Amino acid sequence: MLYAINGSASELYTVDPDLAADAADKIADIAPLVFGSVGVELHPDSGVIYACTDDTVLYSIDPDTGASTAIGAGMGHASTCDNLAAPWTVVPCLDEI
Repeated sequence: MLYAINGSASELYTVDPDLAADAADKIADIAPLVFGSVGVELHPDSGVIYACTDDTVLYSIDPDTGASTAIGAGMGHASTCDNLAAPWTVVPCLDEI
């Protein structure tokens, strides 16, 4: 499953990679998070969607409802967050969530 976030409307989508823009289906509004910049990644083992935006906080996004949950107080950088990468090995702080 390929997920996408429309940052200007704070909406979560699934996308069929074979059809690209013609196959983007809105799942839900992402609440209460308001996006500026967008970083998004699906963890390959847990299926959790992680996202970040201008406030540099890491969020989990419920793929069914679009509900966002802040994870921690921030990721410690001074600029906006517009890129994420999911770990391919065990990361203890994420496994505790």
